[in-house]
Amino acid sequence: MLQKRYLKKPPMDRAMLVFFAVLFGASSIVIPIQGQLDQSGFLSIDCGLPANTNYTYGATGISYVSDSTFIDTGVTKPISASYNVPSLGLQFRYVRSFPTDSGAKNCYTFRLTKGKKHLIRARFMYGNYDSKNQLPEFGLYLGVTLWDTVEIVDASKVVDKEIIHVASSNSIDLCIMDTGFGTPFISVIELRILSNYNLYESTISGSMVTYLRYDIGSQSTDIVRYRDDAYDRLWYPVGNSPSWKTISTTSSIGVTTGQNSYVVPSKTMQTAVTPTDPSQPLNFSLPQVDPNTGFKFYLHFSEIEQLQSNESRIFNITLNGDVWYGNLGPRYLGLTTIGSTGQSISQGYYNFSLVKVNNSTRPPLLNAIEAYTVVDILESQTAQDDAGSMRSIKSTYGLKNKNWQGDPCAPETYRWDGINCNYDNPNSSRIISLNLSSSGLTGQITPYIGDLKSLGTLDLSYNNLTGGVPDFLAQLPSLKVLLDGNPYLCSSTSCQNGSSSNGQKHANNLGVAIGASLGSLLVIIVAGFVLFFYLKVRPTKQQSQSQSFWTFGSSVRKFFF
Repeated sequence: MLQKRYLKKPPMDRAMLVFFAVLFGASSIVIPIQGQLDQSGFLSIDCGLPANTNYTYGATGISYVSDSTFIDTGVTKPISASYNVPSLGLQFRYVRSFPTDSGAKNCYTFRLTKGKKHLIRARFMYGNYDSKNQLPEFGLYLGVTLWDTVEIVDASKVVDKEIIHVASSNSIDLCIMDTGFGTPFISVIELRILSNYNLYESTISGSMVTYLRYDIGSQSTDIVRYRDDAYDRLWYPVGNSPSWKTISTTSSIGVTTGQNSYVVPSKTMQTAVTPTDPSQPLNFSLPQVDPNTGFKFYLHFSEIEQLQSNESRIFNITLNGDVWYGNLGPRYLGLTTIGSTGQSISQGYYNFSLVKVNNSTRPPLLNAIEAYTVVDILESQTAQDDAGSMRSIKSTYGLKNKNWQGDPCAPETYRWDGINCNYDNPNSSRIISLNLSSSGLTGQITPYIGDLKSLGTLDLSYNNLTGGVPDFLAQLPSLKVLLDGNPYLCSSTSCQNGSSSNGQKHANNLGVAIGASLGSLLVIIVAGFVLFFYLKVRPTKQQSQSQSFWTFGSSVRKFFF
């Protein structure tokens, strides 16, 4: 059992408490909005939904599909009837659960658009689906990097994990890892392409894990999302506080002005807060984070009150006591975003004050805020050729009974069953041994094995392979051990099952496979002589599973036929 990893940040509900020292509730129901937006950049998956099933959720107009074509493992379960209340979104009524026999690592693989920003969101609602009332904790990985720890603290609450990631390849794995603290599960996966590439600037180093995204001054309990937000970001409402006065407008807010490309929903910007005492600053703090963690935040402002010609609202923004931005005057019904652009800030604590300047007649205001931690996501650790070969081997032999999910070599604790890797290069691990014994293999030895150029040990024993020992095994420069106990695999001068019309060719191939890495015809002759002598003195050795050993210096090769 692994040691328990505690969250580096509080769950969303606790973060909200710390943030503004107010308690609020956020339901999963949103207000239906008229009109239809383009969902061509959306992939919305209801995990556990029966295969070949799909639906459009009326509250948002988002179309959901089953996850059955994205993953081979896990079991589908409906949540307990007592949690299946009318206000619960349809996408939370099933889960996909990963009990022990599913393995410790279970992954979804998705196609991405290389070079594009993607918003990736995983959602979890326990709902006592297993009738055990045991709240689990487990790991969530993107690629081979720990994205976050999922800790379920309330069976009725939705836990959201979201990241903005620039794809460096055309696919990525989202993996759920069993850490020994309850059975992992997942409810919903949502992927969105952020087609506006300048959104959250394109020069960011690392991916951005959503820490909070708040609709400030909202008097509703509804989350603002699609269709109000074209990118389907979730804006959680933060309402009243003794030190705030809430203001609002019904007028539409311009979401793009000049060079601003943050595209905050008009509905989010229609509410704001100002200090209860107009002479005082508007103060707030973000939850503390590890000071070594990069942090990015975006403050969104819009003047939503019609000021008279002799009135003004101008203020400075201070961060931890220092002026961070000066003389900000939000434009009427426009959008102004002030963000930590260019690079992340790493201070561990973030105390803001919005302080009106001397000639301002109105106090400062704030409409919305976003904050993100920065993490470097490594999409794959296994060398690309090796990873591709392993997936092709899995597909060729239909190996769904093995826990072969995600990256073959990483994380090391969760590497694929039956393989060992060389981790000398942490960004390009190589597969050095492959054990496919007793895997129900049929047909010929797949040539994809020949693409594993660092392979030193290969075990194909106790299968039903046919044909001959192929030439490509002789070309593997590091292969030292081959175990092969397949009764129908050609190993003599007559090839069985009609896999070749030239039996002598297979005998020659076998000789090459045994001796190629020894680098000398003389060695092959000596090996043949040793084998002949050995068989002479041991005439009773069984024919179907005979075993021979050749030792030359430090190189030991073992072949089973």
